[in-house]
Amino acid sequence: MPAYALSPMFKPQFVANAAAALVFATPGAPTAVPANTNYQISVLRVANVTNAPVTLSVWRVPSGAADDNQHLVIPSINVPVATQSIPDLDLTALWGAVLQPGDAIWAVAGSASALTIQGDGAVITP
Repeated sequence: MPAYALSPMFKPQFVANAAAALVFATPGAPTAVPANTNYQISVLRVANVTNAPVTLSVWRVPSGAADDNQHLVIPSINVPVATQSIPDLDLTALWGAVLQPGDAIWAVAGSASALTIQGDGAVITP
């Protein structure tokens, strides 16, 4: 019977301004789901800490695949500046996504040190 453990999925981190895999907040800080494990993203949020909108693109990359248009989940969108009333943007396109061993989430921001991303979910072990 599988075991489910609620966990931070992505600790707060800046989205790089060159496409790169996000770092998971699980032991070893991997950029891909480890063997014999599945991750389910429950919530994923991004905040713009600058004073102007910044673009964001996100890919769900299966094991052995690339961050190409076939795996694009969130095309280039503008993330508005964080405010008291709207502190972050929910990336609902990935809510509920189940990642299998070797899978990764890639992202790119239009500007360095502008977008912070974080998320929570479940670690599932068989």
